[in-house]
Amino acid sequence: RGGCANSVDTRKFWVHGPSMPKASPSKAPLPKKPREPKKVKDVALNTMRVANYQAKLAVYEEEMAAYKEGQRERKADKRSAKQRLSASDAEPAAKRPTPVPSS
Repeated sequence: RGGCANSVDTRKFWVHGPSMPKASPSKAPLPKKPREPKKVKDVALNTMRVANYQAKLAVYEEEMAAYKEGQRERKADKRSAKQRLSASDAEPAAKRPTPVPSS
């Protein structure tokens, strides 16, 4: 890659750039875990921050459990759909009569 030192290679900005979002995402967005509060010298403020964090963490854990359950259901649905497809593919092959060797 030759050229000036301050020339910009525009290609590198688009290689890993943001992609277009799907029209209907198949996965639910992952809930974000709350950040731990910074420790402060003021004891009252610190306990208030910790209590607030604990409340947010409890909500996060509930959301995460619901998310994981949804993913389990999604995986089970995919698996059952795959089995249904393979079962429907196997049915016509089973109905064919076996060829009788003529000798």
